[in-house]
Amino acid sequence: MGYPATRGGKMKLADKTCKTAKPKDKPYKLFDGGGLYLEILPTGKKLWRLKYYCLNKEKRISLGAYPLVALAGAHEARGDAKKLLSKDIDPSTARKDKNVRYHAMPKIHSKPWRWSGMSRTKTARVKITPITF
Repeated sequence: MGYPATRGGKMKLADKTCKTAKPKDKPYKLFDGGGLYLEILPTGKKLWRLKYYCLNKEKRISLGAYPLVALAGAHEARGDAKKLLSKDIDPSTARKDKNVRYHAMPKIHSKPWRWSGMSRTKTARVKITPITF
């Protein structure tokens, strides 16, 4: 129930199955295919995760919580991760690098003399080059 059949006899998750999944004493998983699964925690939280292999090592990445990330959104995120893997890029590392680049970008402050080391009366001439992604 809740698993419509697909080609090859493999089952895929349905949205109804995700909604009606109840928490148990221990965390459990509902698999969708391609490494994507919904993990249901004893607290009732439902998290999308993707299991994949990179350099012969099993890894997993979180794709978000179920009500906020729908089944279609999880499928899209899985597709994006698989595209990165096909280019020999680890999705987890790519996500961390993206966050580092974002936080490393220069911030514009309301009082530029604090960060430029110049006095208030002088105009700071600083060349800021943006980081390209």
